[in-house]
Amino acid sequence: MAFVGELPPIDGAYATAWTTAWAPNAIMLVATVTYVVLLVRRKKAGRSWRGRLAAWMLAMGGLVVAFNSSVSLYSDTLFWVHMIQHLLLIMIVPSMLVWAEIWSIIPAGRGRMVSDLLDESGTWHTLTSPLFSVPLYAATVVLTHVTPFQQLAVTHPGIRIAENSLYLIAGYLLFAELIRGGQSAHRIPDLARIATIIAAMGADTLAGLALMLTQQVLAPAYAASHPGWGPSALTDQNTAGALMWVFGDVLMMGFMTVIGVLWGMRGDDAGVGDWLEAVRRRAMVGDQADALAHGPTIDIDQAALDVYNARLAELNRHDIAQAAKNPAAITGSRRGYPTPSPFDGRPN
Repeated sequence: MAFVGELPPIDGAYATAWTTAWAPNAIMLVATVTYVVLLVRRKKAGRSWRGRLAAWMLAMGGLVVAFNSSVSLYSDTLFWVHMIQHLLLIMIVPSMLVWAEIWSIIPAGRGRMVSDLLDESGTWHTLTSPLFSVPLYAATVVLTHVTPFQQLAVTHPGIRIAENSLYLIAGYLLFAELIRGGQSAHRIPDLARIATIIAAMGADTLAGLALMLTQQVLAPAYAASHPGWGPSALTDQNTAGALMWVFGDVLMMGFMTVIGVLWGMRGDDAGVGDWLEAVRRRAMVGDQADALAHGPTIDIDQAALDVYNARLAELNRHDIAQAAKNPAAITGSRRGYPTPSPFDGRPN
């Protein structure tokens, strides 16, 4: 948010000064009321809610600080204050929104939730895949800080609004699969999640060090907005880089620690082996893989074996029908003869 006129030094009362961002506050209020109503309905269905509500409130608290506190007042006056807002919007708020599990409480009809539709969406899994989310996160962090982009953001309020929105989106897509729970064929193994966070840390480290070490002022509009007080433009920029490097990496280390602790607390194989088993299960039993994801391995899971044998029977009926229409197209063992399942006759 850009402010008209010169702000006083950020000390004394102005370090705790507050403003009012009417549009973001209205959106947060409506979203919070809607979230609580939907969460109460899920609570009545016997679902856990305290952790989700706490995560939501922390996310809203982060947005309040980012848009209503002195962080918002001075985000276009001091580069290092902008960096605090940046970390709130790209790390703290998105991660809390993921833990709040928004999509799992929004009905999608027929007893399903939006989260069920997203689990079946190839587009969603592409957007939240590390192959997409990490480059998006890295490009967002680097290109909005080590280029003249900040000069445009300070002098054009519309660009600043777009930048803040991009931070929320890039952060959410990065953390959507990294810190979500549950098991499915699309779930990223814990070891890969930690490696992904390390890769994302590289972007914060690169941008932070670049801002710390450069001798070129990238956004002189910051210094121009506080003539007569405050740090020089270069000192301000270097301080912003230090904040990104140190606190950005500390936050990422915190996420890795949480993932590692949860991995250990589960007490099962929640790593690469679990993920490979989920992929194998999906390949063998198709769309019902997620419904059977919490069982043992497919080789000893009777429900999975039943689904697999049913699929074989369906394929066999299809072959018989095709053979009746065009016998010359079916050769060898698939000329209408039953295809035995490798699991038939296996004792439970």
